Amino acid sequence: MGILKFPRLRQYWHTLTCIPTISETMTRSRFTNLRNNLHLVNNKLDNNDRIWKVRPIADLFTNRSKMLELEQNTCIDEQMIPFKGKINIKQYIKNKPSPLVIKCYLLCGASGIMYDLIVYQGRITPWIHKPLEAFGIIGQ
Repeated sequence: MGILKFPRLRQYWHTLTCIPTISETMTRSRFTNLRNNLHLVNNKLDNNDRIWKVRPIADLFTNRSKMLELEQNTCIDEQMIPFKGKINIKQYIKNKPSPLVIKCYLLCGASGIMYDLIVYQGRITPWIHKPLEAFGIIGQ
């Protein structure tokens, strides 16, 4: 769950290792119930957006992260999210720990907080059309 990684999910709520931000927000049973039963379906197909099923959640997440104040030291890097489901943006990438992945580009700070996210969708990825004007020579 984010930056802190315990070997078991229950440790986030255990009395000795609990994280108050997590344990005071919701109970463990409520979290596992939501995690096990959350299913996102919208049969409206948009050919220009390959992540149309989860776009509302992705937009809420990225809009909220854009409200955070940027740190002085940031970097852009790619993140590979392992995935075995049926979706059009699954890519087979050689020489990776998990060859079936969804590739994302993240803007992160030195503290590990994510400030922006772009899901790579092949040719139809929503990039800025003129990176030279937006970012200068480093944007090419």
